[in-house]
Amino acid sequence: MNHPADFCGVFSLRELRDQDSHGRDLEEILAGRRLTRVRRGWFATLGADPVVVGAIRAGGVVSCLTALKMYGIWVPEHPLRVHVRACASTMRSAPPRKFCTAVGGATPEGRAIDDLSTALLHAVKCVDDEGAVAVFDSVLNQKLMTEWDLASLFARSKRVQRLLPKCDGRAQSGIETFARVRLRAKHVKLDVQVFLPCVAGWVDILIGRRLVLELDGKQTPPRSSSRRTESATLPLLKADTR
Repeated sequence: MNHPADFCGVFSLRELRDQDSHGRDLEEILAGRRLTRVRRGWFATLGADPVVVGAIRAGGVVSCLTALKMYGIWVPEHPLRVHVRACASTMRSAPPRKFCTAVGGATPEGRAIDDLSTALLHAVKCVDDEGAVAVFDSVLNQKLMTEWDLASLFARSKRVQRLLPKCDGRAQSGIETFARVRLRAKHVKLDVQVFLPCVAGWVDILIGRRLVLELDGKQTPPRSSSRRTESATLPLLKADTR
């Protein structure tokens, strides 16, 4: 899995020193790579990601839902445009709610964009239960972590341990997760990502044996596409999917 920090153009002083094999002093490193100082201990290239630069300038690093989105994980909408977290010392002197908080407390800043585990530990504090399940579904669907990995990461979180049995990595989007969770809360019997020979394809959710839900997690499909889907599912009115 590629780390988005590899491509954002923002580096910590430790990263720069680790990457330099010639033992040069800081000014030589900065001059050689055309870097500018963003804040103490952090530097950026001319073409650095402005979102990441803004997070560093604010006193933290990119984390939580913003970092997860950079990993390609589906995240629910949130009022905050950019989610930033900081180390413990910065958190103590920061105004309330300026930075995201994590299950288990603050950890040292490593890179300009948090690793997946750290981002998840923060994200669950910024979303409701349904949103957390949707995020976990996306992580599982993309095989970035296993159920065991998530259970271990959140071993001390009673809330997350309660939510994990509701997760299903077959979900293709958060919209599918929301539908599944809400229907099952009403004791509706359903299955997800089911192959139906009568329509020669997969459907998002099958309720009972005949009712199909097709959910688009990105945008409303074109009318022609909708008509094709409707035509393909009409045989279900007469078919038995057993």
